[in-house]
Amino acid sequence: MRVIMFDNSLSSRFLQSSLFLWMLSAGISFADRSTSSFVDARRQLWRSIEAASMTGGDRTQMGHRSRQWRAKAKPGRFVNDHMLARRQWNYLSSTKSPSIVGHWKELAKKLELNTMWPGTGRFANESFLLNTTEDFVRQEGYPVERHTVITSDGYNLTLHRIPYSKFQDPTIKRPVIIVQHGILCSSTDWVISGRNGSLGFILSDAGYDVWLTNTRGNSYSRNHLTLNPAQEPEKFWDFSWHEMGTIDLPNMIDYILEVTGEPDVGYVGHSMGTTMFYVMCSEKPEYAKKVRSMASLAPIAFLNHVKSPIMAFLASVADPLAWLCGVLGYYEFRPNGKLMLFAGKSFCESSFAPRGICDNLLFLFAGYDSKRLTNNVLPVILAHTPAGASARQLTHYAQLMKRDRWFGMYNYNKQKNLDIYGQVEPLAYDLNKVTMPVALYYASNDWMSTVEDVDVLANLLPNLKEKRLMPYPEFNHLDFLWATGIKMIVYDDLIRFMKIHDRKYLHVIENSEEIDKNVVSNESNKFEFE
Repeated sequence: MRVIMFDNSLSSRFLQSSLFLWMLSAGISFADRSTSSFVDARRQLWRSIEAASMTGGDRTQMGHRSRQWRAKAKPGRFVNDHMLARRQWNYLSSTKSPSIVGHWKELAKKLELNTMWPGTGRFANESFLLNTTEDFVRQEGYPVERHTVITSDGYNLTLHRIPYSKFQDPTIKRPVIIVQHGILCSSTDWVISGRNGSLGFILSDAGYDVWLTNTRGNSYSRNHLTLNPAQEPEKFWDFSWHEMGTIDLPNMIDYILEVTGEPDVGYVGHSMGTTMFYVMCSEKPEYAKKVRSMASLAPIAFLNHVKSPIMAFLASVADPLAWLCGVLGYYEFRPNGKLMLFAGKSFCESSFAPRGICDNLLFLFAGYDSKRLTNNVLPVILAHTPAGASARQLTHYAQLMKRDRWFGMYNYNKQKNLDIYGQVEPLAYDLNKVTMPVALYYASNDWMSTVEDVDVLANLLPNLKEKRLMPYPEFNHLDFLWATGIKMIVYDDLIRFMKIHDRKYLHVIENSEEIDKNVVSNESNKFEFE
């Protein structure tokens, strides 16, 4: 087995990322790896990487070996190697030529035509969904409204509202609460587990006016006033969760307050939904007075102890991958689930995950807990995720992983950073401006929001009221959405926290020993209400 050493040259980085992107795009499962077309293409790409770090003498030896292969070739094995090598040397001799862009764009087009990735249609486009968020809400007998928020930069965001519970008087005024999904997800995630297991219904029954929001680019928010994601992807997908925090979330809050006539909202975020909120508070601190309290499920700000194999791999190639995606036009993050198996191979081979888990990007990204996820909900989840995201969202997270205890803006390059930020390095977010009461809910088996990183975040939040560690060792990132018994494990305590800090609708609620016993471990209960 040969070990290939990579240098830091642009051509070597380009070819390394090319191989990775080709694997992501080709849609080939492990069963297909023995086919001649896959073997030939893989061999060609690996030779490109090897050649990029070779000296002139090395290339001469490689050419000699290629001639030896041809002389000793068995029929159907190495007969085409010399042709592949010759074409590759010709290609490598012109790596600085503008024709390289056209070459790889043509390859990307061919791969796109032969790739059956769900996000190109079914999952990342509402019109292809068998059931929408409205359908799930109506099936449970609850009222539902659909609203559209047009952001200041032209994106059309869909909001789903459950104005009141089917068990309560609709004429009574209710406090407003926003529930924001994480990356690759949508508002559907809050209603697919039924009335007793979905946060959307549980909050409604608890007396809230519930707004399930969707960020730009997901299944329900793929429209723009002037941009078409299919025809102008470079412009449409030109955003990260920074824009979601500085534009989407403030615009949605203003719209909701205008529609309801309320002075403030409560906020519940999961994963990226928490990141967006911290960004908003840092960059638009005036919105702190519009939020009564904030509950963070699997909070993400610092990412130095991430366990996700997908994120670890992306972090290792973050900068060249961002450049390569721009060259090839891969502005939406939409790899084939089967090809993510290459990066998540150890996870899938060591687990007893049901069929479909290892083919789904979300589970390889965040993890899977077979003990907590019910089988009847799993098919619905697989039919709605991934719900779409920009490549920059993932790259932005990958950049955080490469800096020690740093939570900051997107790192473009020195010149663009200077143009945008006024300095060579991107700016850091100021968590001291997250001034409303905050509760953190996290788990020891979370691949993304680890205990160590949550501790760093907790020490920087000025008004942290609760810090709750889940009592189950297997509890992970996605269990905050779909775990069996999630109401008793998390949501009952979350509602208790939210109601204590409701300003206009103050409820006097005593701490429940039964809830505390089931929700939190004793050692994690470090923060008490003031």
